[in-house]
Amino acid sequence: MKKTLILIPGLSYNKDLWKTVIDTVKKEYDCKVLLVEHDHLDEIVSFVLKKAPEHFCIAGHSIGAWASLAVAAKAKKRVEKLVVIGGWARPNPNVKEFLTGMIKEVQGGHLDVFQSNLRSAAIYEKAKNKDRIDEMVKKMQKDMKKELYITQAKAIINDMDITKRLPEITADTLIVHNEFDGFFSLEEAQYLKEHIPHAKLQIIKGVGHMSLLEKPDEMAQIVAKFLTK
Repeated sequence: MKKTLILIPGLSYNKDLWKTVIDTVKKEYDCKVLLVEHDHLDEIVSFVLKKAPEHFCIAGHSIGAWASLAVAAKAKKRVEKLVVIGGWARPNPNVKEFLTGMIKEVQGGHLDVFQSNLRSAAIYEKAKNKDRIDEMVKKMQKDMKKELYITQAKAIINDMDITKRLPEITADTLIVHNEFDGFFSLEEAQYLKEHIPHAKLQIIKGVGHMSLLEKPDEMAQIVAKFLTK
């Protein structure tokens, strides 16, 4: 019987972000992709736990990583393994300012401006096939409803600091830091490792925030190896 892997993408992304991971682990895992559709973290956690089976593994990217940390802290007897890619736990004034500006852009009818700014910050400027990755992200952004941008941004702004939840996590945890992440520093990844029991840190060289698209095969193998060891 297959195990279940819950996958939560980051802000403005969808199941396409996880395609290579899903293709790599699908023989062993039933993969379920869930979007963040609530503007408070506890509501997000409740939603995920209602969709998940009694025992499961979970992986998240960016806002999905933040949500996955909270899920693992809440349901420590249910979460078997946790993968955090480009995530955080501490409040970050720069990210909060970025998201506050995003909400204003979207509400002002300038969603395209925010989408462009997000791609510029997220995709490593020296990434191989940068233009192809940019088009992939554009497609995901186009498929996302305008209201969901605001919902996801508000969720982070409302509950960004989850530092007190970290010691509650008991699942084996892999923290993945992207070397040239435009949002979250190595220091943030190290903080997660130091404050989550049973956590290890892996640094992916030569990628930005979008490592799942910039080095999809390498990332998929890293996730698969961690889940199946």
